Amino acid sequence: PAAEYCNSYSTSGTKAGDWYLPSLKELKLLSSSYAAVNGKLTAIVGAVTLAEEDYWSSSEGNWNDAQSLVPSSGDSGYDPKNFTYYVRPVLAF
Repeated sequence: PAAEYCNSYSTSGTKAGDWYLPSLKELKLLSSSYAAVNGKLTAIVGAVTLAEEDYWSSSEGNWNDAQSLVPSSGDSGYDPKNFTYYVRPVLAF
């Protein structure tokens, strides 16, 4: 469901299929600049800042588990895919 949500996400100027679920490595890049990213997102009308909660990544451990990350701390781990966590769709550039 997390990857499907990101793939179907769209905004003004983008379409479904432009967005994807980031890997753990990509989420760690966001995490390393957590304050700066949230500062920029705050300046964008309607943008949602990064919560201090777990986010799913596209990095899997096995058929049942995927890696998640808390952007504010950089903590990551493997969790069952049926857990309910946030997702952050990203665009390739």
